[in-house]
Amino acid sequence: MDSSQINRKRSKKPRIDEGYACVTAPTPNIGADTASAQQLARYHDTDGKLRNMMKIPIDIFAEVCSYLEPLDIRHLALASKGIRSILMTRKARYIWNAVLSSIPGLPKCPSDLNEPRYVRFLFSTECDTTGCDEIATLINWFYRLRFCEKCFDRRMINESSIELIWGNPRYQSGSNELAEYFNRFPVTGLITGDERHSIQSHLYEKPKHFYEKDVKNTIETYKALLQEQDHELRVRAYMRRLHGQRNYRAVTGSAMRLWHFRHLYSQQKEVDARQTARLDCVMEKLAEDGWGLVDFPRCKEFWSPILLYYHFTPEIWEAHKPSLIHLLLLEQESRLEMEIIARKDQRHDDVEILYLQTASEILSLPRHLVKPYIPSQDLINSLPKVQEMLEADTETIAEEQWMGVVEEVRTVIRRHCGNILRQLVALVETGEPTPPVELENAVEGEEIETTTEDIDAMVAKLALVTASFVCKPSAYACGTVHWFPVMLLHWVPSCGDFAVDISPLLKYCEPLDDEGKRLVRRMLGDLGLDPVNATEAEVTSLKNLICARCDHNIANYASFGQIVHHYILAQTWFSAVQRAKQISSHSQYVTNDHDWLLDNTPLVRQDSDEEKASLDLLQAEFLLQAATDPAYDIEGVGGEELRQNLAYREIKRSCNLCPNGLGPRPCSTSMIKIHILAKHGKEPDLDTDTNRQLLWGQHPCPT
Repeated sequence: MDSSQINRKRSKKPRIDEGYACVTAPTPNIGADTASAQQLARYHDTDGKLRNMMKIPIDIFAEVCSYLEPLDIRHLALASKGIRSILMTRKARYIWNAVLSSIPGLPKCPSDLNEPRYVRFLFSTECDTTGCDEIATLINWFYRLRFCEKCFDRRMINESSIELIWGNPRYQSGSNELAEYFNRFPVTGLITGDERHSIQSHLYEKPKHFYEKDVKNTIETYKALLQEQDHELRVRAYMRRLHGQRNYRAVTGSAMRLWHFRHLYSQQKEVDARQTARLDCVMEKLAEDGWGLVDFPRCKEFWSPILLYYHFTPEIWEAHKPSLIHLLLLEQESRLEMEIIARKDQRHDDVEILYLQTASEILSLPRHLVKPYIPSQDLINSLPKVQEMLEADTETIAEEQWMGVVEEVRTVIRRHCGNILRQLVALVETGEPTPPVELENAVEGEEIETTTEDIDAMVAKLALVTASFVCKPSAYACGTVHWFPVMLLHWVPSCGDFAVDISPLLKYCEPLDDEGKRLVRRMLGDLGLDPVNATEAEVTSLKNLICARCDHNIANYASFGQIVHHYILAQTWFSAVQRAKQISSHSQYVTNDHDWLLDNTPLVRQDSDEEKASLDLLQAEFLLQAATDPAYDIEGVGGEELRQNLAYREIKRSCNLCPNGLGPRPCSTSMIKIHILAKHGKEPDLDTDTNRQLLWGQHPCPT
């Protein structure tokens, strides 16, 4: 080589740093200041921004790099060719290891990855497909790969694709061990990514767990070994190496995934702390301008600019301040409107509370019971004085303000209550309600005012035990009798609120007739109470009441109203039987053992707690005997097939003496005997008087 060639090689200009490759160096002007001269000199300097770093001794350079984050040192290695030639070599592994060791809890770099590749896999969000700029949201910890959604679908395959590559490995000789290698959880279970991403293209496609390139290399190597002479030993050694590799990747992949999740959690806490600090800074700045915390909107448009920037500088603040102030004004306007609505709702609630309190004082009833007897809340709110009080923009309505309208409200309540109570009293006394008085269209001079004394007198009449109401058979059977004031509260959900007319109530209930009142008076006499003046409060406090006509083995303890309803149902049943006998010429004898008109025996009794406990024990023994009754013998009914399925079936008896459809429900032999003795007045003959039925159990015991 001659000297001219050496000189030409030495005079070759070094490559300009990529950051300034497109900058054209201008010719300096004479008389330029020092700053301009320095700037031009920098443009002509071929070492670029990192020219001084290349002059640092290698030990100091390594010490500086050890203080960087792993992702920062990777970015530094890609900054220039000179630094890349230093950091991207095996001699610089101690620098990478020093950086990685500074991360607490970080697993050691696996042997199948080098340190730069390990840093990129754990800390970067770059897709592993060359030329792809999408963010990698899917991670495969077994293959140490990061892909975006598109690249994942293109470069990962499922089990069906493996079969196509191999040629159906499950049915080819010698391929089962390879299929077993792929279809193991260490290979298929180490994948993490965005759960929104459909790892399978559609519902019925198998999930994609396998890296196509790795699968192809494995299958090709496996097929090549099968072609050799001593392929059995070579294949066995190859499979041992694959299994060892799989186990190693599974262990290290699980450790990396665990650290990844913990790192994301701690990183999120740091991000939240920085965002909270920026929010506090913005709040302080807005508070200086007179804005309060309640004015800060919850919309995304307000908080996104604040949370977006890592460093919320004064320049950024001034740029976003006008839009933030606009959103604050809108939020303040909306808040003020909501406060006006909230104050209005509070005034309505205060009026309702004070209104119910006033009605409770007039009727001498608890607040939750007076609502069906008083005018609606809308009617009270429409009164001029009350409406004026509601329209005033105040926080609440005090009792002093209410005292200014309470007299007018009391007058409306007394008129309305008097109208309803007057109809109820007439309904109890005569069986027919009086026509309601139209308060708005009353004749001039007609006395429609109702005093508190009149209301008290009507309430006292309705509080008597004989002033009771019972559900009609067509309505839902509640199984009891109701008195004032609960009766309207019980039926109002079905017939709606009453204005002044209670006629809708008669569709669901009716007062006791003369026979029913006689029943009530007899029961009161049996209990030692005044048959005429006893009140509902006296009978509701009684306990351990039981029907005196029922057999002691089947009688139930109930309330006073339930026992009244029990006798009414018994009388209704007997009347239905009599009508059925006339129609069908039924000749069997039927008696009414619960007749209170012709039979003067006691109707009800009150037991002590000791007597109740003794009777409960006796009834429990009776039920046990009924369940083990020898009459339950199944011989001749169902045969051997039934005997093998007793856990799912049972035999019960029905009465043949009652008209069709009016007998009791199928029951045990012991109970059907009680029915025949009580209702038919004869000693039962089970063969002729009863009929055995085979019933399927609805809910057989699982044991």
